[in-house]
Amino acid sequence: MADMARVEEKKIIRKWLKRTLYIVLFIVLFVSVPFIVDALARWATGGDWTEAFSQAWFSDVGAAQIFLLGFAVIVGLFAIMIYFILGIFSGEEGGW
Repeated sequence: MADMARVEEKKIIRKWLKRTLYIVLFIVLFVSVPFIVDALARWATGGDWTEAFSQAWFSDVGAAQIFLLGFAVIVGLFAIMIYFILGIFSGEEGGW
C-alpha cells in the first residue's frame, strides 16, 4: 500500500512539474514575441527603413516578403503558445 501511495504521489508531482514548465515556457515565449519579431525585422532589413526614413510608409520590392515572413513567424509562435496552453490543461491522468 505504501508503494502505491508513493507512485501516485510521484505521478501527481510529475504532472504539476510538467504544468509549471508549460506555464513558464508560455510566459517566456509570450514576453519574447516582440523581441523576436524586432530581431527578424532587423535581420531582414525591414527595421532599417524606419531608421532611414522615419515613420514613412514602407513600400519596396522586398516589403511583401518581409511582411509574409513576419506574419508566418508570428503565427508559428502563437501555435507554439497554444500547444503550451493545451499542455497545461491536458486531460491526461484526470486533468485538473
